[in-house]
Amino acid sequence: MRKTALLPILGAVLLTACDPGVQTDFIPPEKLVAVSAALSPQDSLLAVYLYRGQPLGKVAPEEQTVERGATVELSDGTRTVRLVYQPARLRYERPAAALPILAGNAYFLTVKTADGIALKSQCRVPPAVTDLRIAGTQQPNDFEFEITWTAPPDQPFAWVRGRTASASTTGPNFSGNVRFDGTGGPDFVGAWLTDQQRDGRNTLTGRVLDAARRKPLSLNIEILNLEPALHRFLVDTRDLNTFNANTDGFIPTFREPRPVASNVEGGVGIFAAYNRSETVLMIP
Repeated sequence: MRKTALLPILGAVLLTACDPGVQTDFIPPEKLVAVSAALSPQDSLLAVYLYRGQPLGKVAPEEQTVERGATVELSDGTRTVRLVYQPARLRYERPAAALPILAGNAYFLTVKTADGIALKSQCRVPPAVTDLRIAGTQQPNDFEFEITWTAPPDQPFAWVRGRTASASTTGPNFSGNVRFDGTGGPDFVGAWLTDQQRDGRNTLTGRVLDAARRKPLSLNIEILNLEPALHRFLVDTRDLNTFNANTDGFIPTFREPRPVASNVEGGVGIFAAYNRSETVLMIP
């Protein structure tokens, strides 16, 4: 079942959101539960990750922080489905056919842990972009490309992601050789995060590095229209990763602890929605 790589990113960062140095609404760290869930019409699986904060001074591996035994339910306001914990994947799941995720609809998450902690949140699925196209030309070393797409009204938040794959092998996709020319450069390798998507037609240029030596290639471009809450979360993720990369192992961390953006009542975390469009260009 398809599930975008977005969720592992969210899950990893939310362990930082549960940093014992951060207390949210004066909740003791060991009573702090973090939620990680992102809904999309394109995914065939509903998945929710739950994590439990640790007492002050304790450091635990991720698998030991997973919150098991909780009641996790998703609803569209008319129908409610319960997700089932899957030990092999350390998350709560249900096939998306049980509760179709549709653009424009609102969805509601409720969680109750075995020791009675209650959490809730809600999201609304944004519309997708349309008429997504790629065109490009081969330069001596790199392949330069231009992406164009049409954005619906009042949807400024988008995440553009690119990756390449060899057209002659079954090897893994690779995003490290894709660069976008957005203001300020890429926010993640092979991706560009923006709050400046315009109503109507948009254009973004970029390049596939060293494409001449790697051909034939396929260039896959995804544009994720984001809810505002998910955009804020990803901005915080970017800033936290940048800060850690520039300080870890070199200088002490003097920055005051602060939580990653959260929209979960009764705990911390993110429950949000996005809508993905994608297209592929062959580089012969």
